[in-house]
Amino acid sequence: MIAKFTPALDKIKTKADERWLVAATPEEAAKHADFLTVQLAGVVRLREQIHTKLDEAHQILTKAELGIAKVSGLGTVDVSELTTTVAEARQTFNAAQTADELPAVLEKILGWESKLKVISDRASKPLEMLATYRKLRQSVQDDIDKASLLRGANEDTPLRELLNSARIDISLADDGMATASSADVIDRCKALLAPRKDLLARAKKFDAESKARSEVELEALPKYSAAMQALTQAREKMAGMAGADKQVKAADIALATGRLGLDGRPSGGYAAMLKQLDGLAKALLDKATEVSVEFVTARTSTIPGLAKLEQKAKDKMLSFMNVHPPAQAGAQQEALAKALIDPDPTAALNDLIGKWDQGVVSQREIDMLLVGKMARMIELVKELENLHPAAATMAALRNVEPLNRLRNANEFNQALLLATRATQAAVDYLEVATDLNDKWKLAQSELGNCKDQATRWADWPPLGSEARSIAGDVIRTLDAVAKGADLPGALDATERIKQRVTALQQQAATMGLDPQVDLDAHKVAAEKASSEWALAMLSVGRALSELTQALRSAGAGAGAESTTWHQQLNALGKRWQQVMTSPQLGAGQSPVEALAQTLAQFKSDAMLIQQGAKAAVTEGSQMGPLLASAKGADKEQALRELHGKLVALLQRTDSVGSNTIEFWKTLGRDFDPATAPRLEKSWKLLGPMIETALADRLKALSELKKNGIKQADDMDARLKKLFDSNKDSFPGFFEDLQSRSSDARAMLLNPDPTLMAIGLAQLEQMATQLSQARKGGEAENGAPLKTFDDVAALWKQLSKQVGLEVLMKRLPATYKRLYGQLAAATETAKSLVPQEGWTQLEALRVPIEDAVAQAERVNERYAIFKARREQLEGRLVELHKVTRTRFTEKTEAYNAKFETRMADAKAMAKQEGQMDHAFRLLDVLDKELQGLLASPDTARTELQKLDAAAADEQRELRDLARVWEASNQYWKDTLLPQVKKAMAARGEENDVEYDDLERAVKQAAAPLKGYLGVISSWPHEYLATNASPDIKQARNAFAAAQARLTQMQRTANRLVNGSGSTNVDLESDLGKLENEWVSRVDRLHNAMNRLADAIRKVPDEASTDDTDTEHYLEAQMLKQLRTASNDVGRSLPILAARFASSAFAFPMATLRSPTSSPPERKKAREDALRTMRRLRDEIAKSKLFEQLFAGAASGALSVDVRPELGLIRASLKKIELAVLVAI
Repeated sequence: MIAKFTPALDKIKTKADERWLVAATPEEAAKHADFLTVQLAGVVRLREQIHTKLDEAHQILTKAELGIAKVSGLGTVDVSELTTTVAEARQTFNAAQTADELPAVLEKILGWESKLKVISDRASKPLEMLATYRKLRQSVQDDIDKASLLRGANEDTPLRELLNSARIDISLADDGMATASSADVIDRCKALLAPRKDLLARAKKFDAESKARSEVELEALPKYSAAMQALTQAREKMAGMAGADKQVKAADIALATGRLGLDGRPSGGYAAMLKQLDGLAKALLDKATEVSVEFVTARTSTIPGLAKLEQKAKDKMLSFMNVHPPAQAGAQQEALAKALIDPDPTAALNDLIGKWDQGVVSQREIDMLLVGKMARMIELVKELENLHPAAATMAALRNVEPLNRLRNANEFNQALLLATRATQAAVDYLEVATDLNDKWKLAQSELGNCKDQATRWADWPPLGSEARSIAGDVIRTLDAVAKGADLPGALDATERIKQRVTALQQQAATMGLDPQVDLDAHKVAAEKASSEWALAMLSVGRALSELTQALRSAGAGAGAESTTWHQQLNALGKRWQQVMTSPQLGAGQSPVEALAQTLAQFKSDAMLIQQGAKAAVTEGSQMGPLLASAKGADKEQALRELHGKLVALLQRTDSVGSNTIEFWKTLGRDFDPATAPRLEKSWKLLGPMIETALADRLKALSELKKNGIKQADDMDARLKKLFDSNKDSFPGFFEDLQSRSSDARAMLLNPDPTLMAIGLAQLEQMATQLSQARKGGEAENGAPLKTFDDVAALWKQLSKQVGLEVLMKRLPATYKRLYGQLAAATETAKSLVPQEGWTQLEALRVPIEDAVAQAERVNERYAIFKARREQLEGRLVELHKVTRTRFTEKTEAYNAKFETRMADAKAMAKQEGQMDHAFRLLDVLDKELQGLLASPDTARTELQKLDAAAADEQRELRDLARVWEASNQYWKDTLLPQVKKAMAARGEENDVEYDDLERAVKQAAAPLKGYLGVISSWPHEYLATNASPDIKQARNAFAAAQARLTQMQRTANRLVNGSGSTNVDLESDLGKLENEWVSRVDRLHNAMNRLADAIRKVPDEASTDDTDTEHYLEAQMLKQLRTASNDVGRSLPILAARFASSAFAFPMATLRSPTSSPPERKKAREDALRTMRRLRDEIAKSKLFEQLFAGAASGALSVDVRPELGLIRASLKKIELAVLVAI
C-alpha cells in the first residue's frame, strides 16, 4: 500500500536519463547526477514518513474494531453509531490515494479514538458486573450440585422444594442476562441469586433435621407396632362384649387410621400416629367392659332365667375351649356376646350350648389325639438324632407328663398343648438341621474345588505357601466335621477358605499368570534357559576378571568392581531371578515366553558388557609391555610413551590405591635418567606431582571413609533401637532402612571415591527421612509432613469405620471390597515413608465414609421394610378372620405361596442393591391383600380362588417331580445297565465314557433338588421343601433337566450300538454349532466396532459455545471427554477380540473325527469346556460389559450390543451341552 503514495523510482530515473542525454558539458552531467541523488533521498524520507503514519492509523483502526467486537456482545452499550463510524474510517483509509490525503484521515481517526475510549470506559463496569454475575451463578450451581447428594433431595421434602426454587431462580436470571440491555438488569439478575448464597448451609440443616426426624421415627416404630397390636387385641376382646358396639367401631376407625400407607408409613408418620394411639386400647377396653356389664345386668334382670342360662353357656364354652386350640377363644366369646344382645337371647344361647356340646370330644378321643401327638414328636426326635449329632439336644422333648398321671380334661389339654408345641419345635429344628445338611453337602463339593485350585498353585514359589495353607485348612475342616463338629462353624470356615482361594486367584491374575498355564512346561523351559544363562554369566565373568587384573596392574586399586559393568550384571541377575520365581507377564504372554524374552535381553546386555571389558583390558594391558620396554634397549622411546600414559592415567583416574603407589615406586627404581636425558626434567617434575596427588588423594579418602563409617555406625544404632519399638507397626519401612544402611556401609568400604560419595549421600537421606517420619517437618510446598503417629491414627480410624456392623450387614459386597483395599493399603503403608503411606490411606477416606452413609440409609429403609413385612403378616391374619369358615381356615396352598413370596422379599432385602426390588415384591402382596380386604363380602370367594390357583401350581409341581422321577428311574434301572452290559460285551468295561455318562445323569438332577422333596415319603425331606415355589422357575428347571436327558439319550444309544452308529449326526450337529459360533462372533465384532465408532464421535456433538445450552461443554471437560471416548473406542475391539471365531475349532475337530481315541476325545471335551467357562466369565465379570448393559438399558448408547451378547451366551450353553454328550 505504501507504493501508491510515493513517486515511482523508474520515473525519476527516466527524467534523470533525459537530462543526462541533453547535457552539453561534464559540469551539467555532474549537476544532473546531484539532482538524481537529491530526488532519491527525498523519496526515501517520504516513504519512511508515510510508513510511520500508516502504521499508526492501522493500529488505531484495529484497536477500534476489537473494542467494538468486545462491547457489542454485552448488550448494555449502544455501539451501532460507533460501528458505522469505524467502518467509514476503514473505508476512507483504504481509499486514500495520495500522501496529501493522509493527514485529514489520521485526524479523523484520532478523534474517533477518543470517542471509543469514552464508550469503552462506559462498558467496563457492565463487563465487571457480568464477570461477578457469572462467578455468583457458578457458586450457586455448585451448591445445588452438592445439596442434591444429601438426604431427601429426591423425595417430597423441603430440601427438594428449596433446590427446585434455586434452579428456577438460576433459569430466570439466565433468561434476564440473555436480553440484558443495561447495568440495572444485571443488578436485578444478581439480586435474584444473592439470597441463594446460604443454600448449602440451609440444605445441610434440612439434612440434619431429616436425620433427626428419621431417628424419632425409628424410636417410635416399635412403640407404634405395640400400640397397634394392643388395639387389635382390645378390639377382639370388645367384639365379645355385649353392648360395646361404639367402642368396637371406635377401635375399627383407629385401626384404619393407623394403617400403613403405600409409602410404608402411617399418615403423619410413626411418631404422630403414636400420640393418637398411645393409651387408646386400654381406655376403649375399660369403657367397653363397663358398658358391657351394665348392658348384661339390665338385660338379665328383665328376662326370667336368662342369668342361669348365661352361666350354663359360659360353662359349656369353657368345656369346649378345654379341648380346642386357644386361638378360637375370641370367636366363641364374640358368639356369646352376640347371643346376649339377640332379640331372642334364650334361643340364641340354647343354640350355642348345643353347638358347644357337639364340639366337646370324648375323653377317649383326647387321649388318642395326645398319644398320636407324642408319637409323632418322638418320631421326629429320632429323625433328628439320625440326621446330625447336634440334633441330640432335642431328646429333651421326650420329657412330657406321662399319660397315667393325667387326671382330668384340663391336664389332658395341657399335655396336648405341650406335645403340640414340642412337635412343632421338632419340625422347625428338623427343617434347620436338614438345611444345614444340604448346605454342608454343597460345601463339601466347594471345598474339593478349593483344594484342587490350591494344589495347582502349590509348586509355584510366590503362591505356594498360601496355596499349601489353604489345602491344609480344607483337610482340617473336613476332618473336624467327620468327628462331629458344629456345622455352622464348618460352613463359616468354608466361606473363609473360598475367599482365600479367590484372593489367591486375584494374586495370580495380578502377576499375569493364566490359570491354565502349564507349570511343568515352565519348569522345563526354565531349566533349559538357566543353562544358557550360566554359560553367558561365565563368559562375562571371565571378561570382568581380565578387566580387574588389567586395571589393578595399571594402578587402579578397585579394579572392575568400581565400574558400572558389575552393577549392570547384578541388575540382570535380579531380573532373571524374578522371572524364574514370580514372572510379571505381558498381555497374552506365557511364562515360557517371558523367560525367552528375558534371556534374549540378557544376552544383548551381556555382549555390551563383554565388549566394554575387552576394550578396557586392551588399553590397560599396554602398560605392562611399555614397562618392560623401558628396561630394554630402546628406553627413550618406551619411557616417552609410558610418560604419556601415566599423565593420562593421572588425569582421568578416580580410583587410587596401594597398587598405584607400588607401580610408581617400581618405575622410579628402574628409571635411569642417563638413558633419556631429554625426559629427565619432565620426569623429575612428574614424579613429585604424582606423589603429591596420591598422598592428598589417599588422605582425603581416608578421612571420608572414617566419617562415613562413623555415620553408618550411628545409623545402625538408631535403627536397632527404633526397629525393636516399631517392628510390629512399620516393619517394612525399617527393614528397608537397614538394607540401605548395609549398602551404604559397603560403598564406604570400597576405595572408589564415587561409591563413597554415594554411600554418604544415602546415609544423609536416610537420616532426614527417619527424622521426618518421627517428628514431622515441612514439604517443599510448605505443607506439614505426616509422621508414624499420623499414619497409625488414620488406619485405626478407617478400620473402625470399615468394621461398623451396619456396613457389614447392609452392604456386604462393598464391605468386602473396602476391607480388602484397606488391608492392602495398610500393608503398603507400613513399608513406605509416612507421607506416602498416609496419602495411600487418605485416598480411601471418602469411599469409606460414603459407604457408611449409604449403609445407614439402607438400614433405615430395612427397618421400614421390616415394619411393612410385619404389617402384611398381620393383614393376612386379619384376612383369615374376615373370611373364616370351616373351609377357608384351611387355605394351606395360598398360605404356602404367600410365605414363599415373603421369604423371597426378605432374602432380596438383605442383598446389596436389591432393596427397591424387595419393596416392589411387598407392594404386590400389599395390593393383593388390600384388594381382598376392600370387599369383605367377596373376600372369601376371591381367597378361595387364589387358594385353588396356588393348589393347582403345587399339583403341577408334584406332577413335574413325578415325571422326572420316572425318567430318572428309567435311566437308573434300564438304560444305564443296558449301556454297561453292551460295553462289557465289547470289552470296554473300564471305558471312561460310561462313568462320564453316569455322572452327567446325576448332575442333571442337581438343579431339581429343591423341588423333588414335595413327593418324598421322608418327613425331613418333605417338610424341608418349599411346597409353593415360583412355578415359572420350576418349569424352566425341569424343562432344562429333561432336555439334558434327551441329549444324553443319543450318547447312550451310541454306546449301546457301538461308537460308529451315531457319528454322522454328531459330526453334523457339532459342525452346525461351530458355524453358528463363527457367525455370532462376527456379529459381535461388527456391533462392537460400530459402538466404538459411535463413542469416538460423541465429542464431535459437543460445543464450547455457551449459548448452545443443549450441547455446551467447557473446553477442559470436552478435552477429557475426547480422551475418554478414544480410550473406550480402543478398548471395545480389544474386548471383542477375546471372543475368537476359532476358539472351539480344535476340540470340535477332534470330537467330530471318527478316528479319535477316547482319551483324545476327553481331552478335547475338557478344552472346550474350559474355553466355554472362560468366555462365559468374560461376559459375566467384565466391568466394561456391565457398563455397556447399563448404558444400553438407559438409552445412553446409540448401538445396543446386548442382542449379540445374548446370542453368544446361548451358543456357549449349546456348546456346553453338546460336548458333554459327545463322548
